[in-house]
Amino acid sequence: MLPKTALHRLLRCAAIVAFALPTSASADNKPASIPTMPTQGFYYDGFARNRLEYTDWFAPVELNRTATFDTLKAQLGGGYRDQRFEAYAQGQFFGGVHIPDHATGTGGAFYLQNNHENFGDFGYRQANVTFKQSDETPLSAKIGRFLYSSGEEVMHQDVNLAWLQSFRIAQRLIGTSDYNIGRSFNGVRLDRNDGPHTVTFTFSNPSQGVNQANINPTMYDVDIATASYTYAEPALVAQGFFYYYGDGRGTVPVDNRPIEVRNLDTSFINIYTFGGSAIKIFETGDNQYLDTVVWGVGQSGNYGNLDHKAAAAVLEAGYQFRGWAWQPWFRAGWNYATGDHSTTDNSHTTFAQLIPTARRYAQIPFYNMENSNDLFVQAIVKPTVDFKLRSDLHYLQLSSNNDLLYSGAGPNDKTRFGMAGLPSGGSYNVGVLLDLDAQYQLTQMLSTGVYVGHLFPGGVIDANFSSGRRDITYAFWDVNLKF
Repeated sequence: MLPKTALHRLLRCAAIVAFALPTSASADNKPASIPTMPTQGFYYDGFARNRLEYTDWFAPVELNRTATFDTLKAQLGGGYRDQRFEAYAQGQFFGGVHIPDHATGTGGAFYLQNNHENFGDFGYRQANVTFKQSDETPLSAKIGRFLYSSGEEVMHQDVNLAWLQSFRIAQRLIGTSDYNIGRSFNGVRLDRNDGPHTVTFTFSNPSQGVNQANINPTMYDVDIATASYTYAEPALVAQGFFYYYGDGRGTVPVDNRPIEVRNLDTSFINIYTFGGSAIKIFETGDNQYLDTVVWGVGQSGNYGNLDHKAAAAVLEAGYQFRGWAWQPWFRAGWNYATGDHSTTDNSHTTFAQLIPTARRYAQIPFYNMENSNDLFVQAIVKPTVDFKLRSDLHYLQLSSNNDLLYSGAGPNDKTRFGMAGLPSGGSYNVGVLLDLDAQYQLTQMLSTGVYVGHLFPGGVIDANFSSGRRDITYAFWDVNLKF
C-alpha cells in the first residue's frame, strides 16, 4: 500500500503545482485538445456491442483448440452538468453465450473468470462528481468511480495525432480494458489546465473486470497513484509521468522462478515507474506527413521479496499520403521491454506492465509487453470516409530466453495475479503475427468491424505444444451502437 507520507506528499505537490500555475480565462488560451461540450443541463448516453468470436488457439492435448462464442456489452449513463459542476453515473451489463469450458484463448479466459458457459452480470461502471476548474477554483477535481487511461489525460483534437496517442501510447501501463468487459478506478483525480499545459494527479483503487463480469467490487489491496505533465500544441503532444503501483492481495506472482519458490513469496509488490513520451507530426509538403512516436520508462521497487529494476522503450515512425486516394499511412516501429536473465538471484528485471489494456498492442492477446522484443510494420488505408482498413505484421521475440512469454492485463479480481506465462524453452523466437482489421461506420450511431489474425509460431510456442496444436487463428465480428 502506498505509505501515508507518500500520499500526503503527492497531494501537497498537486496543490502547489495547481496554485503556482497562472489562471487563464481566455477561450483563445485553451489547448486544441479541449473539446466543445454543452455547458449545462441533464444528458444521457449509451453504448451496446455484440461480438461473435472464433478462436483456433494453441493448446495442450487435453483442451479444445477451437471455439465459437458470443458476447454482449451494454452501457447506459446519465448525468447533469453546468459550468462548475458535473455528476455522472453509468451502468453496465456484460454477458456471454456458448463460452467454451475446456479451451484456451479468449473464450477460455472468460470461462476461467466466470465459471459458466452462459453468464451475465450487471454492475455500475461509473459514479462520480466533478468540480470544474474556474477563475475561483485553480483545478478540477473528480471524485468517485471513473475511467482512467495512462497517456490519455489530455486528448488532442487532431484526428491523426489523437489516433497515435490512443493506439500507440495510451493504456500501455494503466487502462480500462474496454476491448473486454472493462475496469474502472475508485478514487480522486485532480487536473490543472493552463493553455497548452496540463498537470494531472490521481489516486485510486481499480475495480474487478477485464474478463470478470462482476465489476462491482473494488480491489482495495491494489493502489495506483499517478502524476503527469502534458504539453499539447497543434502538431505535438508530449508528456512526463510517474506511476506508483502497489499490490497487497497476497496472490502468487508470475515470473521465471520455480513454482515452489513463488508459492512462498506472496509479499507486497511496490513498483515505481517514471518516464515520458512525445508524438510529433511534420508536414513534408504536397499534403504528406511524417509522424514520430517515442515512449520510454524506467522502473524500480520490489517484486515481492525481489529487488525490481526494469525498463521499456518504444520507437516508431510513419508516413501518410493524405492527398492520395485511400490516404495510405505506412508505419514501422520497435517496442522493447526488459526480461529477467536469472531464476535464482535476488533481482527481478522483467518489465512490469502494471494494469494495462494489453490487447491495444497485442491484437491477438496471447502476449503482452513484458519481456518482449517486437518489430512491426503497419499499413492503414481509408477507401471511403467511413471505411478503414489496418494490417499489421509483427516479428515477435523475447528479450530474455531465460524468462517467460507473458500474457494478461493485470488484476482481474482479488484472488488471481492477472498475468500468465509460458516457458521459453530456451528460445527467443515467439513467431510472426499477421492480421487485418476492417471498421465501417454505417450511420452516425452504428458501426461494425471485422478482425482476422494468424500467428505463425516460433521456437517458444513449439517448445510448449505438440505438432498441429501450435498456431493461432483469431477472428471476430462486432456490431456497435453508440448514442
